[in-house]
Amino acid sequence: MTLDELHGFMQALMRTVGEVCPIHGVSVGARSDKQTWRVDYADTATPEQIAAAEAAISAIDANAPIVPQSVTPYQARMALHYAGHLPAVEALVSNPETDAAARIAWEYATVFERHSPFIAALAPGLGLTEQQVDDLFIVAGSLT
Repeated sequence: MTLDELHGFMQALMRTVGEVCPIHGVSVGARSDKQTWRVDYADTATPEQIAAAEAAISAIDANAPIVPQSVTPYQARMALHYAGHLPAVEALVSNPETDAAARIAWEYATVFERHSPFIAALAPGLGLTEQQVDDLFIVAGSLT
């Protein structure tokens, strides 16, 4: 696992746990060994929140593909093409009613960040779930 992959995994772990419990941070010794994972809970975390966090951690598939946190425009366009979404994206961003920032991002961005406002705004317009967006980023990240 590369350092970028580990960083992406830790960010995803922090988001997952942080959604149900206040935390200071996480650390991961070995991705495939949950015994090496540590969560530093905030002092304000309640027992119920900690239990919810532990349940969320238990549900994580440590061997699932890592979602890249960023991909190049080429990678994004090819993943969208393979999934059959490229024409819909191009129609959406060329629509005059689409936010100008989204049109500019599509045309000029040098990288697409998984959790950017552009992706957050684009996905619902395409009818994509969070998991489907993650899957597109996984495919895109595998392309060179």
